[in-house]
Amino acid sequence: MVRITDNRGAEKYHLPLEVLQNYTEVDIDFENVCRLHPRTLRIASRAAAKKFHLNTDVLCTLGEAADLIHLSQNQSVIEGEVEEEQTSQDADEVPIKVIYLNDSQTNAEKRLGLDDRLFDIHESIAIFMDKVCDGLGSGDEPEELQYYTEKYGTLAFDITPLGATIEELMEPLKNPDHLDSILRRFDGNDPSSRRPFPSTHLVPFLKLMKYDSRTPPVLFVGDRVTVKIGLQIQAMSNFQLSTMDYAVDTWLRMAWYDPRLRHGSSRPVLVNEFTFLKKIWRPDPMFRNAKAARFHKVSYLNFYMFIFPGGEVFMDIRVYLKPTAAKIVLCKYPHDKPACSLKISSLGFTSDSVEFEWFSDIENAIQLNRDLEIPELSLIKVKAEKCDGTRKSGRIFVSLTVFLTLSAESNSAKEELPKVSYIKAIDIWFGFTSIFVFVTMLQALLVISLEHYSRSLRRKCENNVDEYSNYKLVYMMLRSRRFHRLARNCDTFCKVMYPVTFVLFLIIYGFVIIQGEENKCVSQ
Repeated sequence: MVRITDNRGAEKYHLPLEVLQNYTEVDIDFENVCRLHPRTLRIASRAAAKKFHLNTDVLCTLGEAADLIHLSQNQSVIEGEVEEEQTSQDADEVPIKVIYLNDSQTNAEKRLGLDDRLFDIHESIAIFMDKVCDGLGSGDEPEELQYYTEKYGTLAFDITPLGATIEELMEPLKNPDHLDSILRRFDGNDPSSRRPFPSTHLVPFLKLMKYDSRTPPVLFVGDRVTVKIGLQIQAMSNFQLSTMDYAVDTWLRMAWYDPRLRHGSSRPVLVNEFTFLKKIWRPDPMFRNAKAARFHKVSYLNFYMFIFPGGEVFMDIRVYLKPTAAKIVLCKYPHDKPACSLKISSLGFTSDSVEFEWFSDIENAIQLNRDLEIPELSLIKVKAEKCDGTRKSGRIFVSLTVFLTLSAESNSAKEELPKVSYIKAIDIWFGFTSIFVFVTMLQALLVISLEHYSRSLRRKCENNVDEYSNYKLVYMMLRSRRFHRLARNCDTFCKVMYPVTFVLFLIIYGFVIIQGEENKCVSQ
């Protein structure tokens, strides 16, 4: 399929420019339009010559004609003419003689015997003189193979031992998402996945194919291998904010298409031995942001590979990683949403030869163990008790205990977090609550002092040890009541102002401080 959107593409594929004036883009399906016929039909064996009714006796005599040689040496390929092309890549190699026929008129004049209808479906016909006349050709090359070779390039390996046509090998490549459903083959209802063949089942097949484990499994030279990647996370733990890393135990799942492994058996082949695994090509993923990584080897190297009859390969490896998360900005901590990143790339292959993609289905791309828990704390019991607001004996100790607890929590949080130069949201929270508790403690001291002074004046009046006058006693009683009333009014005022002040702080904290970009404090 070719998509044409501009005049340059239209000129390349001989599409009239008027078509682009009516349509923004034009898709050309060459397989349906050309019917798998190549532009240039190659006849490079006696079997091919016999198939197309080529008169080899006339052809081999014609190749040595002086007028033909003279024509090929002075003219290029022009429609309606004949050309002989001599090419050589090395001075020591024998030149390859090729005759190009571009129309039926030349075919009739030279009495070559080719069917004139071939020129209706092919732009030209290339006849390799040495292979046809001297019998050097290896065999007949099907037209569909010539078509794909002309369109995609040279085949990367000999497909003859596979016993499959080029169309069958190309079918998985036409559907790039065919690997997404490979995990479904491991369902319990699939009998082919219950008792796979052992790895030794592939030994004769690999020898027949002359399999090279160092070469990427491409059908044509220059193609790119698409490897589907997925994770099945077993456990995540040891989240360290100070070092910004964590630990993850996961299965790395990979799937790709290797046409060289199209064994055509009734069941897949299971590979679970490392000695045999080295004989099969496999991707080389690396975790770019991992500080440490290791395979699970107890009691056996944890991996397995399934090679399906159609050439699809699925591999599962269990690894333990300690990746570093992306640089975490703590402006809104602990109300931020940090992301734990895991970057996967190829170690030795470039992106134009091997490409990693996630499985299209989100459930297959990243699977998480539903029993996974990260218990930081457990709430065991909640108990409600009534506290008399008029009691003053415990107010100082409660405030002091809360203040010390907040200080300890603040220091504990600072130890867990990396040292940064900006103010975090948790710093504002602990700072305000500490000031709030400290002011509460001062207010309790003030109320207790006023109540204590009021009681002492009342006690003096009641005992009258110093034999005060009636005027003095009345004055002292009034002062005692005034101090008591002042203490009560201070308590009443604080009972109202404390909740109002704290609610205002929560509004500012919730709608101003922890809102906006994650790095707003850094940018400011």
